[in-house]
Amino acid sequence: MEPGTNIRVRFQGHEDIADGVYDAQVDFVFDDHLMVWVAAGNEDGFAVAVMKVDEEGVWCWSKRPTT
Repeated sequence: MEPGTNIRVRFQGHEDIADGVYDAQVDFVFDDHLMVWVAAGNEDGFAVAVMKVDEEGVWCWSKRPTT
């Protein structure tokens, strides 16, 4: 995976975006996650971290557990 790669991200339970699958672009690649930019119909957009990809090749956003 390289920065600039277009991917799809599934959101479920996010406070600022409706559940669904959105187009995104990879900004940074780390050992255990990707930082991606999601426009989601909003010209400002926002960045999120994704860590897992499903069997359909869609990356999944989820809230990180808090203790």
